[in-house]
Amino acid sequence: MLSPPRYANRRRPDRPTTGAHAAVVAGLLGVTLQPWQRHVLDVAGELDESGHHAYSTVTVSVGRRAGKSLAVLARLVATVIADRRRFAYYTAQNGQAASTRFRNDWVPTVAAAPAVLRDRLIPRLTNGTETLTDKSNASYLRIFSPIPTALHGDAADLIVFDEAWAFPAERGDDLEVAAFPLTATRDGAQVWITSAAGDNTSTWWGAWLDAGRAAADADTGRGHCHIEWTADGADPDTFGDEQVWTASHPGIRHPGNPSGVIGLDFLRDQYRRDPGQFARAYLNVTDATGTTSAPINLEEWRNLSVAAPDRGPDVTVTIGVDVAVDQTAATVVAAFVDGEQCTVELVEHRAGYQWVPGLVASMFDRWPVAAVAADVSGQSPAAVLTRPLERAGVTVTALHLADVTAAAADMVAAVRAGTVHNVPSPVLDAAVEGARRRLVGDGAWSWGRRDAGVDVSALIAATFARWVHPDVHGAGVAGIR
Repeated sequence: MLSPPRYANRRRPDRPTTGAHAAVVAGLLGVTLQPWQRHVLDVAGELDESGHHAYSTVTVSVGRRAGKSLAVLARLVATVIADRRRFAYYTAQNGQAASTRFRNDWVPTVAAAPAVLRDRLIPRLTNGTETLTDKSNASYLRIFSPIPTALHGDAADLIVFDEAWAFPAERGDDLEVAAFPLTATRDGAQVWITSAAGDNTSTWWGAWLDAGRAAADADTGRGHCHIEWTADGADPDTFGDEQVWTASHPGIRHPGNPSGVIGLDFLRDQYRRDPGQFARAYLNVTDATGTTSAPINLEEWRNLSVAAPDRGPDVTVTIGVDVAVDQTAATVVAAFVDGEQCTVELVEHRAGYQWVPGLVASMFDRWPVAAVAADVSGQSPAAVLTRPLERAGVTVTALHLADVTAAAADMVAAVRAGTVHNVPSPVLDAAVEGARRRLVGDGAWSWGRRDAGVDVSALIAATFARWVHPDVHGAGVAGIR
């Protein structure tokens, strides 16, 4: 291997492997596998004496932009075309992210394949039931939402949970209970769990990393296969060393690895921008503090964007208000609920804050406003709005520290679950990308204003607006006083 994994079950050359078939499929899909991708497929695809997969569980951890999703696609399609009535399932951090990958990446890739593959795989693009069906053998690849009921009653030859960093332990455990029994009656079936590094909320993935490293150390050749590239354990002072980069990320293009897909110039720029985020994203090091990386992934956030709806006069609205840390700008965000989805929309973001009370008061004439939420405690920049809002006749739902921390954590969980949408806004996007955690007490956290590097008042206002909406948490939100 050009860049050997830090933790891995070894390849047993005496064993046949389905990795060779997956490599052929990758070629038909127009993908030339990198050495690391072929290695993963070969080791994970090893067959035992009975001709079935030796490993029922496969965990793969590698930094971002390495090409993990293409290796997963090759494995999924290889499963579908291998035999009659083979069933493969894929999900990511939420159903919409999985659907976006299927529609925008995988379906076009299959459509560009030679006719021998393209003509037998028929896509179904109906939202929520996206499927690639092999018309020659009644097998299929299906996308599903990562909820326990999504797989109930089905049988599976391969289930892939991608972006596993997004799931806390309790949610991941529910997914396991739903998924693993589906493989019980299928000889050689596998569950793959794949991800880049997470943070201190990625407790499900953290448990699988611990189990995987133990399995790699034991290397029994059965049960659990784990393959991981990471700089975890290295001295953080060396994270700027390019030799550490190339040893920790197998997808980097350099003289020793000309087939890599990421250039060193790109990585140098990323490291200069944010060394902490770089360590998580490209060196695959878990952010144990949760403070050096953005709690909400910007791509995931954008996947949840929706067009501005035509809100009727009867739609209940809640309003979040916040002020920039230097009080040079302010933001007003509205939240409303349609069915099970809450949507946040930037209403206004501009210089100063004196304009906020007039705008908020005028919104009562347009919609039934259920609440106006803000952190107006003495240490908050928005405290300057307390008296002006009162003079404008606006009653503020004052959020205290327990509310502020709970609302922030709940917003992150909602994004990961795909239950909060956003109307596209460059201001909101910038706040999401720049936001960082500020630790408060023993494990709690709030949105950090000072260490964000950008004005995050839009994200804070959106968080508050969602938190107090009666259709999100009920008419009386616990903790709001």
